[in-house]
Amino acid sequence: MIMIFLAKNQLNSRIVLFRTGSSRCGIRTRIFTSTVDTSAILTLSAHHQTATALSQRRKMPKVLVACEESQAVTIELRKLGIEAYSCDILPCSGGHPEWHLQQDIIPLLDEKWDMVLAFPPCTDLAVSGAKWFKDKQSDGRQQKSIEFFLRFTRLSSPWAIENPIGIMSTIYRKPDQIIQPWQYGHGETKKTCLWLHDLPRLIPTEIVEGREQRVWKMPPHPERAKMRSKTFLGIAKAMALQWGLLLKEAK
Repeated sequence: MIMIFLAKNQLNSRIVLFRTGSSRCGIRTRIFTSTVDTSAILTLSAHHQTATALSQRRKMPKVLVACEESQAVTIELRKLGIEAYSCDILPCSGGHPEWHLQQDIIPLLDEKWDMVLAFPPCTDLAVSGAKWFKDKQSDGRQQKSIEFFLRFTRLSSPWAIENPIGIMSTIYRKPDQIIQPWQYGHGETKKTCLWLHDLPRLIPTEIVEGREQRVWKMPPHPERAKMRSKTFLGIAKAMALQWGLLLKEAK
């Protein structure tokens, strides 16, 4: 190992190098000096720092958060230094368009991702809309939503799929776990299913009192579906901390 120290005087710049190495008797050190242009050494040092930064960036986990216009999970992953991107056909409402891919998600699934977190639309799948299933089955809407959901299950990278209680528990398989907002700091109820592949079950972070059905009681509104689908901040933080940090450690 070589450690470089710079010492300047009025006549020139002197480089003092300490070369250390190990031997059977312990650490041996050789000291020698050389008079050279320190600007070259400083430039080399700057290049080394840049190369190191680029190398670290290349090793940064790359995560796709599918069907997330709110960017709730994406933002929490970014806070941890993870290269996360939200994707939705809608513009993002999270305030970071530079992290948002406004397009069809399907072509992106063929790219290399270290983890994919998916929040596919539940309108045609949730049991809360069962009274409209017959119409959705006859016109093909439900089948299209089923196929979209299943596309994420064919990914080889670690993935999680979030959806409310619905028909996918029968058509695909039972979820790996069902979580509630009140387990993550929000005094509300909204059963949320998680299907997982190569990811651990989410651990509750803050169990609180309160079992209000705020989301279910939302009055009719043009933005009602979007508001109901937003991820609770406590759950977004738990996903980022538990799955995101696990991914960083693996890298």
